Amino acid sequence: MVHWYYIINLGVLAYELLTNEVPFDHKDRKITIQKITNIDRNKMQFPVNISVRARDFIESLLRKNPEERLKAYKMLEHPFLKQY
Repeated sequence: MVHWYYIINLGVLAYELLTNEVPFDHKDRKITIQKITNIDRNKMQFPVNISVRARDFIESLLRKNPEERLKAYKMLEHPFLKQY
């Protein structure tokens, strides 16, 4: 069984690898933790050079509701990864 935080960590890692930035970074550690625990994918900002497929992949990993989050066994079927 894959724990929810592994999926979210993959989303954060994918964001970092593609943008060279941390998605929830803040000077205040408490605010960083709040940003992580209150993920709002509608407020996530992506650089313009990030493709729609990459954005969708990351957002599907970072969904707050576990029922909506991309399951581990479905990741390789996502169009972003299938293109490679």
